[in-house]
Amino acid sequence: MEKFGIRAVVSNGLCVGCGACAVVVPDIKMTRDQYGVMQAIVPKELDNKTLNLASAVCPFSSASLNEDEHAEYLWEKFALSDDKIGSYLALHAGRVNDQSYLLNSSSGGLTSWVCIQLMKKGLIDGVIHVGPTSDAVQGLYEFQVSRSIDELRLRRKSQYYSVSANDVLCSIKGDGKRYAFVGVPCFIKALRNIERHEPAVKAQIVFALGLVCGHMKSSAFAELMAWQVGVRPEQLASVDFRVKDETKAASRYAFAASAVGAQPRLKTSSKLIGGNWGHAAMQLNACNYCDDIFAELADVTFGDAWIPQYESVWQGTNIVVSRNVLISEILEEARNSGEIALDDLTPALMIESQNGNFRHRREGLAQRLADDDLACVQRPAKRVVADGTILTEHRREIVRLRRAMGHASHDLFLKAKAAGSIRSYIRGIARFSSRMDELTKPPLLGRAVGKLMRLLGFSS
Repeated sequence: MEKFGIRAVVSNGLCVGCGACAVVVPDIKMTRDQYGVMQAIVPKELDNKTLNLASAVCPFSSASLNEDEHAEYLWEKFALSDDKIGSYLALHAGRVNDQSYLLNSSSGGLTSWVCIQLMKKGLIDGVIHVGPTSDAVQGLYEFQVSRSIDELRLRRKSQYYSVSANDVLCSIKGDGKRYAFVGVPCFIKALRNIERHEPAVKAQIVFALGLVCGHMKSSAFAELMAWQVGVRPEQLASVDFRVKDETKAASRYAFAASAVGAQPRLKTSSKLIGGNWGHAAMQLNACNYCDDIFAELADVTFGDAWIPQYESVWQGTNIVVSRNVLISEILEEARNSGEIALDDLTPALMIESQNGNFRHRREGLAQRLADDDLACVQRPAKRVVADGTILTEHRREIVRLRRAMGHASHDLFLKAKAAGSIRSYIRGIARFSSRMDELTKPPLLGRAVGKLMRLLGFSS
């Protein structure tokens, strides 16, 4: 049977928009579709050899290496490994100790801080990462190159927005500079795929920094959230997905949006429709087929420490998975000097910090694959084995409802924009969200325990 290649990825709605195929095949172009998702446009006239090359670099193609196969040559020297975390040198939770720096960071500030240290030490000439753009064609964000510490500081924070990396990767090829690349797991996998076919990229991207990812969002997610704080899609100029509040726990961050020339309007994200990550609002379909939580192919991975002992701290705390000796040394040196706070974590605590993510991307994926196979739906090969028997009926309904809710959100929001009223989206999504809330509402005893923990300061 023919492998699930680039054409199948695109035609089945599994293109994540990374742009890897456009880096190795210039005839492939990236565009933002009507839903706000970056997608590859694959010309019909491409020959099989060219298509095979594009398939080999696509992170959701069965023709590309999976994470375990990449890890065999990337991390073969590592003795420590975990099925859920991947190979690693060290596991930590920590944050930068500079309070003013933390205010403008999404979590513990360590992602940008490590980039700054690599630049300060002369190990890189620039950082390839996502930052705000003034190019209306690109939307609110795009991949950019920060070549100074000031630029790095200005382009901090998590951006939940569909973007492509092909333009910036093509722009740096052969310029003789060294770079760090910051991206979510599928983009890091795409980068590793590209490196096997583009020696210049492999030579120039000397560090890959991964970000733990719940799932990726279309550009419509920013519009949905902004509309609810009073900024209509056609007025939207900028957003801030993670605004901290020194009086609240780290998980109680706010969303802010601004119209052109106006002051930001903000509200606690969890109080906005779509702010609950489990509802999958504007989730990319590709994310239903991802099984990599900790960016297993990155030199170092950062995420949020969603565990009780860290959630109550307003500053935010990063989890850190190091797979690079030099980066581990930088972290240890800063811990010893007091520049950063850094605790060692066990694999169990690291996994606990992303329990919900694992339920979606491992057990949930096994169910979705089984559902696809039963419906004769074409899908990529995954490390997770299709299995429709491992979930309870209750969990099975949640998994199926979440996928349906994510799919429906795109069309419902498109219709709301056409109607000029967000109320049509709210009415349409309510039939999904009300049932999801029923299914995920904890039992009375669990709610009582949760309330007690919050009163004691152990969680938000």
